[in-house]
Amino acid sequence: MKLIMLISFLSCLTLSACSSDSNDNSDLLSVIEMNQKIWMSSGIESYTFTYQNLPNDCPTADALPAVEITVEDNSITKVYEIDSGNNLPLENNNYPTILALFEQMKSAINSIEGEPSFDSRLGYPTKYSTDKSSADCDGYTISVYSFI
Repeated sequence: MKLIMLISFLSCLTLSACSSDSNDNSDLLSVIEMNQKIWMSSGIESYTFTYQNLPNDCPTADALPAVEITVEDNSITKVYEIDSGNNLPLENNNYPTILALFEQMKSAINSIEGEPSFDSRLGYPTKYSTDKSSADCDGYTISVYSFI
């Protein structure tokens, strides 16, 4: 009888732990979507911001240089590498608009670590980190600053 009660207790504990992760993700998704609505309601379609993607669990990787991204009518029109002073080619670039950042966050919801931060007035993401597993070199930190 004690064994059955112990197994039942452990089963409940396991199920509640699983639902806790699910609740955490749904809470995080709600926060992301709420801030996305704030961003969308601002009506901003043209803007410039500094974007940096840093590897956060890869001791041998060099940080990618910060870039200034210019968006006009919701399309990227310029990517400027701050350190080198060079404009980067627009074709085949992997740089996001603010709206694309929200989509990236939703796609990476299971690997986001900690609480992402958002601009208090416009709702755009200012910083979030991911880590897909305990392996090295599968996580990154995205920072957005100098928004104009």
